[in-house]
Amino acid sequence: MTAIRLVEPELLPAALRAVLDGSGEVIAAGGGPELGDVTLDSGGVVVTTSGSTGTPKHVLLAAAALRAGADMAHAWLGGPGRWLTALPTAYVAGLMTIVRAHVGGRGWGAVAPDLHDLGDQLGGDGPCYLSIVPTQLVRALADPALVQALAQADAVLVGGARLDVTTWERARSAGIRVVRTYGLSETAGGVVYDGQPLPGVTIGFAADEPGDTGATGSARISLTTPTAFSGYLGDPVTTAAVLHGQTVLTADRGYLADGRLRVTGRVDAVVQSGGVNVDLAALQRHVDEIWGPGEIIVFAVADRLWGSRMMAAATRPVSADEIVERLGDRVTAAARPRGVLVVPELPLLASGKPDRRQLARLWEGQHGDGR
Repeated sequence: MTAIRLVEPELLPAALRAVLDGSGEVIAAGGGPELGDVTLDSGGVVVTTSGSTGTPKHVLLAAAALRAGADMAHAWLGGPGRWLTALPTAYVAGLMTIVRAHVGGRGWGAVAPDLHDLGDQLGGDGPCYLSIVPTQLVRALADPALVQALAQADAVLVGGARLDVTTWERARSAGIRVVRTYGLSETAGGVVYDGQPLPGVTIGFAADEPGDTGATGSARISLTTPTAFSGYLGDPVTTAAVLHGQTVLTADRGYLADGRLRVTGRVDAVVQSGGVNVDLAALQRHVDEIWGPGEIIVFAVADRLWGSRMMAAATRPVSADEIVERLGDRVTAAARPRGVLVVPELPLLASGKPDRRQLARLWEGQHGDGR
């Protein structure tokens, strides 16, 4: 058994380098003190999931999986390079930029809390790669100086949440070489780039799985990859349900179109209202198409009569009637937002995803549970 060593953020690069070089240690890049011991001979790291749809989980990634992830990314991108990120290194996206920088022999990736702090490091000699989330890209496109800086990168990896087509097209038109990535903490980050699996990765689909909504042309996605995690700490039951050898059963639904993966939504993002399934991801896509990404977030609250009711959150006054009117017949009656929560700032998780659980708590705090 190996004791898990908690590592402060500023000490993570050195500790992670030792793990990748074969120290045999298991370190925690952000977790509570009750993580306990693990059996992992080669060493590794524990990362915590974002908790966007449930209780965060502690994911154990072996050093070999981390190294494989770096090698696969570099094979797709055309070779190692300098890596920069404005993402927290306690989560897998930020952590993997450090891993790729070290495995690729280009030193440690630069990490900063804000994209503006990385702008002057983009470009230069040799390939330079950046990893961000969609929210950061949307905000960057409103800043001409940042647009110019991002255009200097050889690739800007964008993952952690869905990147809408409009934002992608705007970025590409501005000369930013965006690579849309898909993956999980359980796969050591993105293993599908621009809809195509990285070398050594196989995309599969699990039909008729529990929770499948039966959406036409869409099924639950599985990923078979050498970067598969070793298990959830303290949760063998969930591990057994998700991990099968090197195959990870995701909570996402999707399909292949022209040989590329299209992710349509999450199995666990489907709620019932009056016996009708409502896919929050699909509803959010419709809202983003009308108002633009990051302007309005839809979420669900518990309802004693209907099971769930849809709500919307915004930073400016907007009525539920206006939202319903503009959505029109794009959505069913069950998916129409019944109220609007106005907040100073839309809450986001560290990964950049909307924090719908926080919005539901804010709504219930103001209006009561089940109303």
